[in-house]
Amino acid sequence: MSATAFATAGQGAPAGKQGGYLATVTAGLTVALFTGVPLGAWVGGLFGWRSTFVLITIVATLAYATLAVALPRLPGNPGGTLGARLRPLRNPKVLRLVVAVFLSGSGGLMFYSYLAPILGHVHGDTTPLPAVLLLVGVVGVPSTFLGGWLADRVGGRPSRLAVTGGHALALALVAMLVIIEVPLPVFLVGVALWSVFAWALNPPLQASIIEAAPDSAMAAVSLNISGLYLGAAVAGALGGLLVDTVGAMWIPPIAAALLVLAWLSAGFPHRADASSRR
Repeated sequence: MSATAFATAGQGAPAGKQGGYLATVTAGLTVALFTGVPLGAWVGGLFGWRSTFVLITIVATLAYATLAVALPRLPGNPGGTLGARLRPLRNPKVLRLVVAVFLSGSGGLMFYSYLAPILGHVHGDTTPLPAVLLLVGVVGVPSTFLGGWLADRVGGRPSRLAVTGGHALALALVAMLVIIEVPLPVFLVGVALWSVFAWALNPPLQASIIEAAPDSAMAAVSLNISGLYLGAAVAGALGGLLVDTVGAMWIPPIAAALLVLAWLSAGFPHRADASSRR
C-alpha cells in the first residue's frame, strides 16, 4: 500500500511538485502512526480488542470509497514475473538509492526503536518516554514537508545529500550527548534535531528514485519501500544485539555510521549534474 501511494503521488504530481506531493503522503503516514496506535488502544480498551479491528475495517472502507471516487487514472506498469519486478535494480542509480534507503532505515529506525533504553541510559529511567515520542511526532510531521520542499526547490541529488548528511550529523550529535550523559532537556534538543532530518528524508529519496527510473516508477518505488522495511528489520535485530552486549549508548554512534554509508551510496551524480561540471 505504501509503495502504491508513493508511486501514485509521484506520477500524478505536476512537474517540479513531486517532492511536495510525496511529502504529503509521508505526513499522512506519520500522522497515522502517531494517532492510529493510541486511538486503536483506546477503542480496544472501551469495547474490547475486537472493536479495534472493526474500526480498522471502517476506516479502510472509507479510504477505498474515497480513492474510488477521487483518484484520477494514471498510467501504470504492467505486471510480470518476480524477475521483471526486480529489473529496476539493474539500474545502478536505483540500486544505490535502495541501498541508501536500507541503510537509512537501519540507522534511523534503530535509534527510534530503542529510544527507551537510550533514554534510560541518559536519564536513569524511561518515565519521560511518552513525551519524547510526542516530541518526535510534533517535529516530524512538518519536517516531511521540509523534505518535499527541498526536493522541489533544489532537485533530488542536492536534497537527498543534504538531508541524509544532516541525519548522520544529528545522530553523531545525539551519540555525543548520550556518551557524556547530558541533562534531559539537552538530550531532547538532540532528539528534536534528529527528528527534523529523519522525517525529512523520505520525500527526497522517493523523488530521486522516480527520477532515476521514470519508466518503471511503481516497481522502483516498491523496491525502495522494501529496502526501508528490510532496514527496519535489521534495525530491530542489530539494536537488540547491541543493547544485550555493549549497551544502548552504542546505538547512536553505530546508527550515525550507517547514515554516513547511506550518504555515500546516495551521492552519485545525475547525468545533468555530470554534464554541468564539464
